[in-house]
Amino acid sequence: MSPLGARHGGGLTISALHRAVARDAYSDFLPMVAWDAQEEAFLCIDDGWGHAWELVPSAYMFAHVHQALLGLLNVHFPDGTVLQLHGFADPLIDDALDAFLDLKTRPDPLIQASAQRTADYMRAGTQGLDALHGIPVRNFRLFLSIKTRVKLGSDLRRQVEEQLSKLGIRRLPPEELVRFYRRIFNGLFATAPGIFADGSNGHPAPPIRKQIIDAGPDLLFDGSQVFLGCQVARCLTPRAPARRITAERANRLLGGMRGAGPASISTNIRWSTCPSKAFSSIPMARRVCQAKS
Repeated sequence: MSPLGARHGGGLTISALHRAVARDAYSDFLPMVAWDAQEEAFLCIDDGWGHAWELVPSAYMFAHVHQALLGLLNVHFPDGTVLQLHGFADPLIDDALDAFLDLKTRPDPLIQASAQRTADYMRAGTQGLDALHGIPVRNFRLFLSIKTRVKLGSDLRRQVEEQLSKLGIRRLPPEELVRFYRRIFNGLFATAPGIFADGSNGHPAPPIRKQIIDAGPDLLFDGSQVFLGCQVARCLTPRAPARRITAERANRLLGGMRGAGPASISTNIRWSTCPSKAFSSIPMARRVCQAKS
């Protein structure tokens, strides 16, 4: 009789053990591989190129916003280009509050005390304001991402920035985008470092996607939901893109005119729309736990 674990003994083999404990790393599915400083873009896992900008969000789709978006969609991008607009309700408002306090330069004790009380009140409001039925204070941000199969080039980048100049467009440095990715996957309520290894010091660097997710948060896939630690993410994909949409209908869809309702998209954390020739998707994430003190 062969002993347990032998080739024909019926026991556990090393290959069977490897198959039993093998797991897919979620970081394998993140897009960013490396930063190309000359192209000012991220090289992605499918050999595409990723670009990102931040815009000034608009509460409603006014005429100048509508015209700017129409101008963006009329840009002649290469085939296979995907554009996404991401709305993000950032719970970190300390930078905005510090900028507010820096504006109060008059050395009057009453003015300084009033400004400090206002900042403290707004900072505490990130957990919800009683005067607003528990609605939390957020720094609403808007991002534009463009992914192309070929290099975008400086001319097209400049054209995008000219079309959206009225929306205060600015390019996102790679460190800021890496910081944003780390917050999404490791916890929104704390800042994160933006530095990453890029091989500039002569040592081989791992792909950027392997430098994003910490060992702490649990990632759980449960049906249509993905749990990222204490957050849950969902993705809604319309079966077919709309043939025609007006500025009024867009405002109603996003809850800007009549508020959140059955016919609007409402989320606490993030929403994005993706216009392209092939599909349209709306990934959403919402908070399911309170920030840790």
